[in-house]
Amino acid sequence: MKILHVETGRHFLGGPQQVTYLINALRELGHDNTLVCPPDSGINNVARGAGIRVQNLFCAGDLDLPFAYRLSQYLKETSPDIVHCHSRRGADILGGLAASFADIPTVVSRRVDNTEMRLMAALRYRPFKKVIAVSNAVAEVLLDRGVEAERLT
Repeated sequence: MKILHVETGRHFLGGPQQVTYLINALRELGHDNTLVCPPDSGINNVARGAGIRVQNLFCAGDLDLPFAYRLSQYLKETSPDIVHCHSRRGADILGGLAASFADIPTVVSRRVDNTEMRLMAALRYRPFKKVIAVSNAVAEVLLDRGVEAERLT
């Protein structure tokens, strides 16, 4: 399977570390992975050092619509089987939007259990076929915010 991962966080903390672990494990299982991340991000050099294929795209945050356009163009060029969006800083909303434009199935990982407004949650998770909650606590927050149980995993 050809998987494109989107991680737009700036710093190399726990979330981006989990992304590199996942990509390495998927690679060992025979999957073809590409990571899209900003050139100035913490994950960029770590991923490259680990032999992960990286495509750099600058992302200024949740409102960076040019990022969504550039990502959708890249998705159309590379035709991955699935897009996995990881971080909140633009990767979720804009990554989901870009994958929708490119007509590619997409999933998102949610790693934190802080709540958000129902309207924001509805907009944020609408493009995704599945929402991956990393814990039961995260799943409960997502259910409370209106994400359908059948889309949670």
